[in-house]
Amino acid sequence: MGKKNHKITVITIFSSIIIILLVGLTSIITSMYVINKEASANLLLLVQNKEFILEDSFKQIETATDDLANYAEISFSPKEFKKYRINYLKNYTQSMVPIVKNFMLHTDKAMGCYFNFDPTIVKSNETYEAWVYNKNENGKDVEIAMTAPVSSYYPVDKPELQWYYKPKNTGKPLWTNVYSDIDLSVPMISYIRPIYVEKKFIGTAGMDMSIKKLGNIINDLKVYDTGYAFLLDKDLNFIVHKEYKLNDKLEKINKELFKSLKSSCIKNTTGIINYKHQGVDKVACYKKLNNEWIFVIAVPKAEILRQKFNLEVLMVGITLLSTILAILIMINKE
Repeated sequence: MGKKNHKITVITIFSSIIIILLVGLTSIITSMYVINKEASANLLLLVQNKEFILEDSFKQIETATDDLANYAEISFSPKEFKKYRINYLKNYTQSMVPIVKNFMLHTDKAMGCYFNFDPTIVKSNETYEAWVYNKNENGKDVEIAMTAPVSSYYPVDKPELQWYYKPKNTGKPLWTNVYSDIDLSVPMISYIRPIYVEKKFIGTAGMDMSIKKLGNIINDLKVYDTGYAFLLDKDLNFIVHKEYKLNDKLEKINKELFKSLKSSCIKNTTGIINYKHQGVDKVACYKKLNNEWIFVIAVPKAEILRQKFNLEVLMVGITLLSTILAILIMINKE
């Protein structure tokens, strides 16, 4: 009878150990799945929240430029222009200077704001423009230009002039690619809106944002411990990155991430990509912006899964402790 009871005890304890191990293993696997899913969701939410900061900056500039263009379309008088020609353009431009300046100073991310008459609107060696800019972006050293040589608008295919000719030729507002202004020699992007009065193109209204300002917005974003954000153009060249320069090619720096992003962005506006960079496993979460640029947050996988690792250690510890206790009970029973 004693042997039988001992046998039952051994079987019971052994079964308990197996159950403890199975329950522990199942709990670990289930918890890991939940944490992985939660980590991915949190990263997607993070990139969407940070992307909103960028889009909001772009939207402010778009709204201010559209308002300036609407004002010009309403206030410009074709009748007065036909009557006084150059004098009207000169006086009208002077009246626009304080308005343009006000728009620039009240648009947080704007480095410059302008209203430009089309150089072909009247035969002259000069064209009129109300251009207010703050090259140092300190809000104080504001400079104003009211005329420009007509020659500065030619040739029309010059890359530095596409900020003007693309909206003129397409008849639509647009964001430019990154370019360096002829006068300021500052890398920037611009939002330009064509202006029509009585269905005739008379000029453009626009605002500039420097890449430096854009870089400040992106580089100030804090992600986990060592994660960071960066910005790519639609061809996957760097616009803003803490290590790489403007127009550096992602393809040359990390082919794995380049291929994955290129493939994923065709199908999805947002997504998560696992890759390795300089020997470190990383996770990149991206979001395509309205202008087709790609905003990316990159984080070492270890930082994202730190909660997972801690839970793994805890669950393994509990399972081992339970197993040891069960074995000790079995030894005492013997």
